[in-house]
Amino acid sequence: MLRKNFDKLFVLFTFVLITITAIVFKQHPFRFLPLCVSLIIYFLQARVSRYAYLLGSLNSIAYAIVYIGLGVYASAAQALLISFPLQMATFFMWRRRADGHSTRLRHLGGGGALLTLALFAAAWVAVYFVLRELGSASQILDNTSTLLGVLIYILTMFSFIEYTYLQILSNIVGILLQISLMKENPGQITYVIQSACSCFFAVRAIFRANALYKKQQKEIANENS
Repeated sequence: MLRKNFDKLFVLFTFVLITITAIVFKQHPFRFLPLCVSLIIYFLQARVSRYAYLLGSLNSIAYAIVYIGLGVYASAAQALLISFPLQMATFFMWRRRADGHSTRLRHLGGGGALLTLALFAAAWVAVYFVLRELGSASQILDNTSTLLGVLIYILTMFSFIEYTYLQILSNIVGILLQISLMKENPGQITYVIQSACSCFFAVRAIFRANALYKKQQKEIANENS
């Protein structure tokens, strides 16, 4: 029973922890609300559910406003101009390739991985200089977190299973970014907790996505035999 409901209990535990810290540091409710919605999104992502991206697209609007207040401009732009439309597009594309509440997954391949890495490196250098001119509060971590998020959205939208592995790296960078912001705003600990929760469910997503991919490949093999 406990094992079956572990994910739900973990969401509840994280919600209570975030609520307590938000009250202690007297955070505005609008900064607190997106975090709570995100917990539900992480729960759905761990199940490789397309509904995570429908809810996530709406929640990204709230995040954009919060990031602007923190002075993390790249993350704000990413949330409003990239996260919102890409997550909405992901929901509809996954529905077109539906497999239950999920989608038919595929692998990127060696050549695709190398091309993706080269494009990411070029984009990182370009965005770094832009953020330096804008005076971003965290040029390196903000840049890395933002571009990783964009890459993950694109891979997810086209159902490439590699997105699940990159989510781990993205969450680690996200935790470091939130910790760096705590120097001037200790209340940012709520976002550290949220990022840690995201990392936990990202690990869960890797196992579920790989199991789903193997099942789908077996079904394809049986249909072709």
